[in-house]
Amino acid sequence: QAVPHGKTFGRRDRGAWHEVPEAADQAWKALAGRFKAITDKHPRLEKTNNRQHLGTLGTGNHFIEVCLDEA
Repeated sequence: QAVPHGKTFGRRDRGAWHEVPEAADQAWKALAGRFKAITDKHPRLEKTNNRQHLGTLGTGNHFIEVCLDEA
């Protein structure tokens, strides 16, 4: 299964999901109260792509490495 990268809203934004999946949306709802406590102290964080990045690799230099040990 492919792991999406985070949403950049750029013209060539390929690999990000267009609609946040239900599972990620439910997880975000469970975190929303604690996130509000953080954004009350740091309001600029409210304007980030936090919900769109949940369950993705984000937009930075992140990757997944899969190895097979046949021992």
